[in-house]
Amino acid sequence: MVSRNVYRIIQSRQAVKYIEKQDRIFKERIEKAYTEILNNPKDPRKLLKGFKNKYRHRMGSYRIIYSVCDAKLVIEIILVDSRGQVYNRH
Repeated sequence: MVSRNVYRIIQSRQAVKYIEKQDRIFKERIEKAYTEILNNPKDPRKLLKGFKNKYRHRMGSYRIIYSVCDAKLVIEIILVDSRGQVYNRH
């Protein structure tokens, strides 16, 4: 049996507020995106330029910005927003 680190996701207040305002379809897409992030949280292709531990996940015209803490096995969702806005805020 293969031992695998099991990360858990926590969300910033800002991310929660943004997601709560969206429709059911968007929320379903977020769940799928979170599953993809959990399966490969430290994909080097998704590392944000200029940051050592911040990643992005593309979800259509939206982006999820997150960080990974290996010591606590936590993925922190920092921000969820449209592509045009997410990089201006972070």
